[in-house]
Amino acid sequence: LMFSRLIFGIEGVMANSDHLVGAMIITIAVCAMAEIARPLRFLNLPFGLWLLVAPWLLGSASLGVTLNDIVAGLVVI
Repeated sequence: LMFSRLIFGIEGVMANSDHLVGAMIITIAVCAMAEIARPLRFLNLPFGLWLLVAPWLLGSASLGVTLNDIVAGLVVI
C-alpha cells in the first residue's frame, strides 16, 4: 500500500489514503506483536474495511489500484 504511488503511478487523495492507511496498519500490527497489546490487532479491522470501500468513495482511476486495495483489505481483515 505504501508503495502503490510508485508502482501504479497514482496521485491525489487515493495515493494519500493508501500511504496513510498502510502506515497505520503496519504500526498497529507491530504494536500488537507484544503479548500485552494483542487486542490492538482488532484496530486494523476498520482499516481493512476502509481499503475495501475506498476505491469507490475516492474514485480510483485504475483497475490495478482497485484490485490492490481490495486484496490488501481482505488480507488485513
